Amino acid sequence: MNQSQTFTHELLIEEQLINILRSSECNWTYRNDIKNEEQLWANLRDKLNQLNCKKLNNKPLSDNEFAQVKSFILDNVNSTCQAANKLLGEHGEFSIKINCDDLSLGEVFLTVLVSKYGLVVWTPVNVGNFLIS
Repeated sequence: MNQSQTFTHELLIEEQLINILRSSECNWTYRNDIKNEEQLWANLRDKLNQLNCKKLNNKPLSDNEFAQVKSFILDNVNSTCQAANKLLGEHGEFSIKINCDDLSLGEVFLTVLVSKYGLVVWTPVNVGNFLIS
């Protein structure tokens, strides 16, 4: 199988998996509008703002606060396997500590994932849309 055939085969498998996830009991929301890394980060930021609005006094993450989240992820997750382990978290929870710009909030542990209570929001996207350098 040449490189073009392999890529086409992988895209077919990806499409089949997304269709299964969209139609399953999980009811995942497929986001075909996410086409690049910047949009993927923006989606994560939106999800974190929704999940942590009370912790952040109903204010969205500032650029500085979200930069801390990105830095943590990029510095601590080097592989898909490592990402899966982080997402499992301790006791079914995964959080990231940030120093808030609002000094009255101090340090906040942003909830990223709480699997034991069903507070998991998965958003499948086509990885074929991303060019990895």
